[in-house]
Amino acid sequence: MLSMLLSTGVVSLHHTEPVGKRVDNTDSSFFGKAAVCAGLGVSLMGVVPAFWLGVLVVGMSGLGMAAFHPSGARLIHHLAGDKKATGMSLFAVGGQLGFAIG
Repeated sequence: MLSMLLSTGVVSLHHTEPVGKRVDNTDSSFFGKAAVCAGLGVSLMGVVPAFWLGVLVVGMSGLGMAAFHPSGARLIHHLAGDKKATGMSLFAVGGQLGFAIG
């Protein structure tokens, strides 16, 4: 069962490229929706009453993260001005810290 959850998470996260291409061709409001989708999936992982619901929220979280990162990187690129490398570094470190803290 654990391997199914792990596989669902990995497969849904590997959709970053196709989802990112789709996000690049849509409006920027998708950024917030993707973040909410990822956040809800992560939040609900520990409290779902059935295994199949756990698989569903893990997949939802992975797809939300796959949609969030390309649009987030585009936003950071826009906001960073001349310090694009510093902006991306802070984006990456902030994400890792947030994941580690929980």
